[in-house]
Amino acid sequence: MAFIKYLTPYSGKGDPESWLESCESAAKAEKWSASQMLECVGLKLNKKAKDWFSNLTGEAKLKAWEQFLTLFLEEFSTEDH
Repeated sequence: MAFIKYLTPYSGKGDPESWLESCESAAKAEKWSASQMLECVGLKLNKKAKDWFSNLTGEAKLKAWEQFLTLFLEEFSTEDH
């Protein structure tokens, strides 16, 4: 989990695509699988993004990294960067 200390937390403000690129690059450098990324991504979310992530339940329950990417971008791409 060394990448976590270098990755800036995402709060729901700023460019979500850029943050995801940084997250995926760091995870790739650590040779993490998609399931490991999904398991740990919540550790680098805070404020609105952390609340959103914590509230995913039912049909939106995350099962795959690709699903997280889609839901994350749907939620935060509309925010002002």
